Amino acid sequence: MTATQRTAKGARAEATRRALLASARELFGERGFAPTSVDEVVRHAGVTKGALYHHFRDKDDLFRAVLEEVKLDVTSAAADSYFDAAEGDDPLHTVLLTCLAVIDAHLDP
Repeated sequence: MTATQRTAKGARAEATRRALLASARELFGERGFAPTSVDEVVRHAGVTKGALYHHFRDKDDLFRAVLEEVKLDVTSAAADSYFDAAEGDDPLHTVLLTCLAVIDAHLDP
């Protein structure tokens, strides 16, 4: 296998993983973890169950990966808010805006 073929294969694998995470995140956010089946996730992602089990041990493992993504997004939103607010002179206002950003991020399904 050439380097180009390995790169293309890696890109396809990453695209599949991203599709699974995006679908699971959307479905878990809309319906919750328990009511969302693996079949629904793979159908929504446009991949096979085999692809899901290639990237994740099970539905719980997929959920943990989605949770890690959400945690990163919440942290990023809070950091962006903090740096935007930190330009002012009032530290209490900075804390307030950061807290509001974290709450907003958590309310986003």
